[in-house]
Amino acid sequence: MKLKIEIIGPYEDYISYTGYLWLLEIRDLIENEYGIKTELKWIGESLDPNKDYPIVKVDDETFVGLPSEIGYLYEIIKSFIERRMGLKGFIEGDKVQSKKNFKL
Repeated sequence: MKLKIEIIGPYEDYISYTGYLWLLEIRDLIENEYGIKTELKWIGESLDPNKDYPIVKVDDETFVGLPSEIGYLYEIIKSFIERRMGLKGFIEGDKVQSKKNFKL
């Protein structure tokens, strides 16, 4: 699986810049935890006072703005990956079991 993450916002926007730096920081965590490759891209656009920034796209899902802390952004992206991979989030040992294979 390859995950495409884009941040859309003006290069001169502080919040967009912060979001991009956060994504760079958590990229390795995501790749190591799920064994996937990520493609990270910052798409600069002209500052529009009527738009909220940044816009974050994780494959085909989009959300606007940044959470208050980097850990929340990480959890949002993890949630997307787990939904996409069909994982329920139950952990046995060091492996996450899928819905189909989960046993109590």
